[in-house]
Formats: sequence, structure tokens, C-alpha cells
Amino acid sequence: MTSHISYNKIREKRNIRRVLSVYNFCSLNRFSWYRQDVRLDNVIYRKNYEYIYYNCIIRKCSRNYISTRNNIYIKNKIYDIIPYLCKGKDVKNITSNIIFYILQHLSTKNVVNSNEYKDNIKKIYFNLLKCYHKIFEYNNEYGEYIFSLFNDDIIISVSPSLRKKQKNIIQDILLNSLHFFFQNNITYKNKLNINLMCEIINYPKFLYVLHSINYDMNILKQNISVQNVDYLFSQYINKTNIYITTAIQFASFFKNVNMNIFTPFKKHGTFNYFLLLKRIVNKQLKNTLFLLLNDIECHRLRQEMLLHLLSSDDTTAISLRY
Repeated sequence: MTSHISYNKIREKRNIRRVLSVYNFCSLNRFSWYRQDVRLDNVIYRKNYEYIYYNCIIRKCSRNYISTRNNIYIKNKIYDIIPYLCKGKDVKNITSNIIFYILQHLSTKNVVNSNEYKDNIKKIYFNLLKCYHKIFEYNNEYGEYIFSLFNDDIIISVSPSLRKKQKNIIQDILLNSLHFFFQNNITYKNKLNINLMCEIINYPKFLYVLHSINYDMNILKQNISVQNVDYLFSQYINKTNIYITTAIQFASFFKNVNMNIFTPFKKHGTFNYFLLLKRIVNKQLKNTLFLLLNDIECHRLRQEMLLHLLSSDDTTAISLRY
């Protein structure tokens, strides 16, 4: 009898693993089965919310996610909490509450079977969608703050020991739900303040997030400020080489048939194709150069770049035999 019960438990765990695989949550397998209890300290009372916890310490698989002075509103629905925090522009508590909510519902500790786990995943998406509707129904005010989950600096500040795989899972869930929401609410998406989003989202994830929600790049080109264009190019060009390809992608949104290599990407801006080309040449990035030239559709602009390469001295130019 004991062996029969044990076999059933093993079979249920296998079923849950399959569910994890279907929902692209395989990375949770490593820490799903052995979890310590959640401990929340320092209960206080506040108007409109039954209980608030300060200095929340969440223990999962011998990992501590320590959040200094973050309010976890565990007695209220996530779709009541987050809109309230967005209005207050409280990026840290928005982030900590969503992290806590998703990890709590992805826990398999009290899950009886795989169907219950599926229901928990559906509940996450359903409640997040309700949350977005509440946030955006008031003239799109403060909706951009939901994207604070894509700022790694904020995540580290509220949950310094959160594993990278867990962070990726949380961000994927959020992106998938945002994609679905904006797919059915295009007006809300088009009214997003792109400059505020640029301030909230980390620069490495900025374009990735916009592509994931199918943001209209013509709106970006029109509405993004000169300061933010220069900021993004300075980060993409001056950081590691991997972001130079992102700079090429970003530059493609601003190109037009009347440009030359010295025309700024945004009027009155600093950066142009000359500075981008110069950076690529100085770093001897042959493949990136080919990518840039291939991206330029205007024959005259491409010709200017090639003439610049021909006129460059041997110490800075990429060898023409390539």
C-alpha cells in the first residue's frame, strides 16, 4: 500500500514536470520540489489594505530573497494592489509584489495534481490581465510603471538573491500577458509614454520589450526625445561590443532617403551613422560592419560609408581584403 502511494506521488510529480515543460517553466524543476515555508515579518495595519508586511523575507529552496522595506500586500488581490502602486509611481513595491505573487502561485508545495498546477498558471495570467485593465482604464495614467519588472537594477534592489532563471520566468510571464493585453487594446499601447518607458526599462531590454508587445516603431521615432535617443546610443555604442548590433537596429528606425552619414538620427541630436561607423571600425568588428552595410537600403548613404572606409588610414580602417 505504501509503495502504491509512493508511486502515485512520483507519477504526479512527473505530470507537473510535463506541465512545466508545456508552459516553458522547465527551469523551475531544479527548485520546485523542496521549499521551506514563507516567513513574513513585522505586521502593521494600514487603511485600505488589511495587512502589510515590512522587510519581507521569502525563503525558497534555501535561497533568501531579501527586500528592504518593501510592502507585500498579501491580503489583497493583485489587481487591486498594483494599480494603486502605479498611481504612486512606487516602482520598488510594484516589482516586489509581482515577484512575490508569481513565485507564490508557481509554488508546487501545496499542489495536489498537475491540473491544479495548470489552474494556478491560468490564474496568474487572468489576474495580471485584470490588473492591466484596471491600470489602463483611467486615460493610460501611470501604466508605464508596470514595466519596472524589466529593470534589473530595481529587481536587484528588492530581491538581490533572486535567481536569473526565476527572473526570466517572471519577465516572460509578464511579457506574454502584456502582449495579449495590448494585442486586444491597441489604443492603450499607442498611448504609452515612450520617454517614461525609456527611463523605467533597462537599456538592454528596451527594444526587446517594445518588439515583444509589437510597439509601433513609427510612434517611437516620432515621440522619443533627443535626450533619450542620445542616451540609448551612448549606452549601445560605449558598452560591450554585443550592443553595437542593437545600435544598428535602433538606427534603422530613424533612417531616411535624405540622410548622409553626418545627419543626426534625431534632429539636434549627437549621434549619426558616422559615429556608429567610426566605433565599428575602431573596434575592428568585421561582421558588424557587414551587418551595418546590409541594413542600409539607400544606395547614396551606403556609398558614403564605403568612401569613408577607403579614405580612412590603415591604423583605423578595416582591411579592404575583407
